[in-house]
Amino acid sequence: MELSLNIAWLGTFGAEYLIGTGYINGMGDGLGAYLAAAREYARMDQVLLGVLFLAIIGVGLDRLIIGFSRSLIPWRTA
Repeated sequence: MELSLNIAWLGTFGAEYLIGTGYINGMGDGLGAYLAAAREYARMDQVLLGVLFLAIIGVGLDRLIIGFSRSLIPWRTA
């Protein structure tokens, strides 16, 4: 479940980033569009803020899945 969630999160962000850069269907309004615009205008503070936000979401989802799997599979130690 953890690996599947990580791959799904990367795929979701990758697709949203492509939409945000305008390669697919114009500009979007999500985090990918925010990062693409910040990169385009060389706003490294905004790029780092977006990457930090992505990391926080990723760690949060990982901890959520770990907690869920521990309650679902109590004999699992890791």
